[in-house]
Amino acid sequence: MANAEDRPPLLRAVELRVGYDKRGILPPITATIAPGELWAVIGPNGAGKSTLLRTLLGLQPPVA
Repeated sequence: MANAEDRPPLLRAVELRVGYDKRGILPPITATIAPGELWAVIGPNGAGKSTLLRTLLGLQPPVA
């Protein structure tokens, strides 16, 4: 069985910009999520958490 380090990442975002109407609401995001990792997205109401997750899931197009 391969180690998590040997498997490709589950998700990789490079300079991802999320937002609405071609306007970003967060700074560019670069992240790699590997198999077996646990991540949390935290922040105050209106900070862009749901927009980020909807974009990562492909439910909303990225701004860039």
